[in-house]
Amino acid sequence: MTPVPAQDLAEASKDWSAGTLGVRLGDFMVRPHQKWTITPVPRRRLSGAPYFRITIAGTERALAATADAEVCGPEVHRHPEQLWRIGPTDRRTYRIMPKAVPGSQEPSC
Repeated sequence: MTPVPAQDLAEASKDWSAGTLGVRLGDFMVRPHQKWTITPVPRRRLSGAPYFRITIAGTERALAATADAEVCGPEVHRHPEQLWRIGPTDRRTYRIMPKAVPGSQEPSC
């Protein structure tokens, strides 16, 4: 079996749409679109728990919650649906929850 060659961000992103990209769960294959940067948002702007912005590493494409599913938009905004709280569960894993989901008052994770 021949290994799949490494792919860089410029090569992978040339086929991305200019708008939003759907986010889906899949096997990790060390591809550029599977590498994320998690950046804390300064607390002085928000009350309560700390929030984070999650972007595809090396880009401004930010993970955002929507009424239908998560998407990755072409740029970072300061909207609540692009702010994420990260916390441990009792199973040695982490839960990622959006600050808000447009059109919903229910918590999401």
